[in-house]
Amino acid sequence: MKDIIRKILREEVELDKKEVDQSTLNFVIKYFSMRTLPKFVCFSTIIKADHAVIILLQYNKYLYNPTDYEQKIGSEIGKILNKKNILVTGFYTEEKNCEERLENLKNSQDYNKKFFLVPNKNYNP
Repeated sequence: MKDIIRKILREEVELDKKEVDQSTLNFVIKYFSMRTLPKFVCFSTIIKADHAVIILLQYNKYLYNPTDYEQKIGSEIGKILNKKNILVTGFYTEEKNCEERLENLKNSQDYNKKFFLVPNKNYNP
């Protein structure tokens, strides 16, 4: 499966660019839309910076060592795209705040311009 994804992406994404282009951003959004995330991830916020894509995972429960999970996700995407400028991090808020935060972000003027939201299809409050 990973080989098929790599072949498709190599046709869509230029791997030698240092800056983040639209095709890289589109792939990351598509990847998080299709990928199953654990139930403790409410949603993902994907932010495009000039030289990096930043992925913020919002957790609804406290994790003892979230960096292991974040490094795993970052490594997966980095291997598929052959890029090192994709940063993954996360933060914890209460479940009630998770849903409120998602709604507030959706109502922001910068939604789908400066940042993109990808709800976790596996999350069920």
